[in-house]
Amino acid sequence: MATILSILALVVAGASALFAFWAYRASRQSADAATSSERRERQPSLAVEIEIPGPPPADKAIYRLRNDGPDDLDSVVIFRPRVKTGTTYPLAVTSRGTGWADDEIELGPLALGEETLFTLCCGSADELPEFRVRVETRSGPDSWKETMLLANPRQT
Repeated sequence: MATILSILALVVAGASALFAFWAYRASRQSADAATSSERRERQPSLAVEIEIPGPPPADKAIYRLRNDGPDDLDSVVIFRPRVKTGTTYPLAVTSRGTGWADDEIELGPLALGEETLFTLCCGSADELPEFRVRVETRSGPDSWKETMLLANPRQT
């Protein structure tokens, strides 16, 4: 009889451990979903517009980048466009005198509603490829990556 009660107690203990594990897993998934939802709500909204386009032979275009929210950004990094032809189109932070960057430019912090300028060396060809740039932003411990299409410097 004692053996049967011991076995029954072991089965009940195992079932309750299994139930506790399922409850833990469900609460963890719920917490992860809430965190993910909050992170999506805080994803930065950046607007990029061409500031100074130019017909050929102009070989540079200046773009204005604005932080449309929802938070101030601690860091904004833009990577030079990668095009299928393999041609390198460098970027520079406009009016900072730092020169052309090999791969990326750090635009620094960007408060809500604030704007900054960057320059793309687009070459002097009549026809230009699509310029897609990778943008990495950071606010506190969170970071986001997105790809943005820049307006064609030849179109006004």
